[in-house]
Amino acid sequence: MNTFMNLRSFWSQNFTFSAKWRVVAALALAGTLAGGCSSASDGGESAEGLRQGLTVLQAESGNTVKIAYKKDDRLVYLQTRRGEATPEEYRNDDPTLPAFGTDLKITDRVGDTIYTRVAGTHSDFDTESSDDADESSVPKSDSEQHAQDSEIVTEALQASMGAVEKLGKDFADVGDVMSAAESVFQTPQDDDATDDDGDIEATELSAAKGTLATADVSAAKAQKKKHRIWLWKGKWIGSGTWHSSTRIANYYKGKYHNQKDQCNHGRCPGEKRMSLDCKYLSGWRKSSRKTGHCATGYNPIAPFSHNCNDDSHLQTINIRYNKKHSPDNGSCHDFGTNPDPDGCDPSRW
Repeated sequence: MNTFMNLRSFWSQNFTFSAKWRVVAALALAGTLAGGCSSASDGGESAEGLRQGLTVLQAESGNTVKIAYKKDDRLVYLQTRRGEATPEEYRNDDPTLPAFGTDLKITDRVGDTIYTRVAGTHSDFDTESSDDADESSVPKSDSEQHAQDSEIVTEALQASMGAVEKLGKDFADVGDVMSAAESVFQTPQDDDATDDDGDIEATELSAAKGTLATADVSAAKAQKKKHRIWLWKGKWIGSGTWHSSTRIANYYKGKYHNQKDQCNHGRCPGEKRMSLDCKYLSGWRKSSRKTGHCATGYNPIAPFSHNCNDDSHLQTINIRYNKKHSPDNGSCHDFGTNPDPDGCDPSRW
């Protein structure tokens, strides 16, 4: 009996040891084959300490991955981690949905955000939604280096998907999320956002007239931006109920910056079964964009809680009115179950 117990203990210890080394080997293989670079420790994260191509800095259970991608003097970081659990009602409707969402953040070399994906209500990556969050009047990311770093995001995502695939099936969800993010940067968003010489929004000015002199507009645009929101929705199979999610971005200098997908517990904008429902573009603003999620309990079918459409409605009116509405009241806590996002209906604004 003692011999059997000793053998079982020996086998358990060696199996655990081997499993750990399989992860290490996969991590090294991913870093070596995907970008011509080996994996690196956190001590090599500075731009000077990173080699050209892809470097896997971290890969752990729970979809926690951190990757650096360097090309010439440009550098971006991609980070993922496990998000909130996917509601059971969504998985019953669509079994291909993962048990947990995956959050993603892409930043430039100094940490300014290029893209964020938030699966549910809360994410460590979503610092923008906190009550005290604010953007600078002049975005930190409004720099030539940031623009250059942003140019290699698609290339970085493609290389990262190859690296993640080599890490094994436990990281399959990470690869899917990166693939979805790649489409954000490959697909033109609109053709109606322009650097026009229109007035600054009245709510943004202290002057009673609510406008700037024409001569001041170009100077104002240098430190101001427009806020864009896209609302996407897709029908649940066998029901008249819709899931909805939103994408927001800042627009200036002819491009979108700091894009964020708010998946609202289900599928993100642009994913299968989702289609664009409507969009809104603000005038020129100096203030930070207003975003967030309902703070009440989540339940897709019960009253006095909130569902994805309540989140989308809140996100839409926050951008539309440039005001942070209460996440505890209104559609976030009413008797109805809100089967449609209503974000495209001005009467609901």
